[in-house]
Amino acid sequence: MTEAWLLPQEKAIRSAAGNPNGTEELRLPDIRRVEEIPDPKKVLHDALVIACGLSARRRSRFPVEKRIHLIPNYIDDYSCLDVLPSFQALQQDIREMIRISEVYKAIVG
Repeated sequence: MTEAWLLPQEKAIRSAAGNPNGTEELRLPDIRRVEEIPDPKKVLHDALVIACGLSARRRSRFPVEKRIHLIPNYIDDYSCLDVLPSFQALQQDIREMIRISEVYKAIVG
């Protein structure tokens, strides 16, 4: 799911691609549909390549795998993902782990 969760972050994709002020149409899906995409990694890769704004020749050498890992560095707010059931489940799991940790600390001292 992590690639799908990055798709709504157009500004971060453009920044990771090295072209934060680009205007190319990235063809990103609506936030409510990202979990339905069969291959979100491909969609994200394609968006990065388009976002870089390079010519076709230079795009062939664009380091997509390196740049994809930069996207989270440009995201300040993940709240747009709150509408996604999988993200809600992750948040609930994290809350539960924190609760368990606090109970464990209270017992162990």
